[in-house]
Amino acid sequence: MELNEEQYERIAQALDGRQVELTDEERQTMACIVRDEDWFGRTAHAAAPARAMGKAAASIRVALHGRTRIVRIIANVSAAAAIAAVLVLGIMMLIDLGRPVPVAPGSQGIPVAQLEKFIQPGEHQAPIKLLSMDLDRFEADVALMNMPESQASPVKNKLDSLENELDDFLLKNS
Repeated sequence: MELNEEQYERIAQALDGRQVELTDEERQTMACIVRDEDWFGRTAHAAAPARAMGKAAASIRVALHGRTRIVRIIANVSAAAAIAAVLVLGIMMLIDLGRPVPVAPGSQGIPVAQLEKFIQPGEHQAPIKLLSMDLDRFEADVALMNMPESQASPVKNKLDSLENELDDFLLKNS
């Protein structure tokens, strides 16, 4: 029997339980499929002899014994290394939490003049100035976070208004 793809699709739909009109040829093919599935289901679920299964399990254990032992050793060493790394990081964090952060009195970030010492004149000037401005802004935000709310609110409002004015100026002059 030669069937095309559409006919096999209709047979598949009928096997799924849908109401589909099938031709005699399609019904015969469907009956063969059902018969073969039933036979395979009975054959596949037959129990294997216990002696053969025991021999197969024993040979698999022997073949895998050396490999599983190595894998277990590697897994244990990896776990120990991971635990040691977590402990070291935890201890380092505890040490850093107790150490005060050095801040120069009245510092407003890294001055561009200090950064310019390390590079050639004219090279990368614009990115360094932008970086310095970002660092100044970040330092101001950190200082505001550490201020009491009564002092921080007016300063934050003033900074926001200055930032908006600067943005407007840059938009108008660009």
